[in-house]
This record gives sequence, structure tokens and C-alpha cells, in this order.
Amino acid sequence: MQKIQQTSDAAEVQTLEEEAKIRKVEAVDATSGIDADRFVEIMTIAQNDSDLPARIVEKLKK
Repeated sequence: MQKIQQTSDAAEVQTLEEEAKIRKVEAVDATSGIDADRFVEIMTIAQNDSDLPARIVEKLKK
């Protein structure tokens, strides 16, 4: 994210965003019990429910 904010070249921004997306999918795929589609579903719900991110963090701490 920091590299994206530091560049003004649109092509470089797009390349960095694509690399970040690939890394996110790889990280989710490497996690047992969840796939990328489920992760996206959870994140979409979390963006629409301001209390959900805090509840997720609490669950992860346990």
C-alpha cells in the first residue's frame, strides 16, 4: 500500500494493485478452512456492518 501511495505513475499503480491482489488470494488460499470467495464474502459484509470487524478481531484473539 505504501508503494502505491508513493507513485504517481498510473501503470505502476495498476501493477502494484494487481500484485497485492494476487498476494491476498495466495494468503487466503494458504489458510485452512477458508477460500478466496468466502473471504471476499466476509469482507463485503464487514464493510457494510461497522460492528463486524471488531467482532471478527475478538474471535481471532480467542
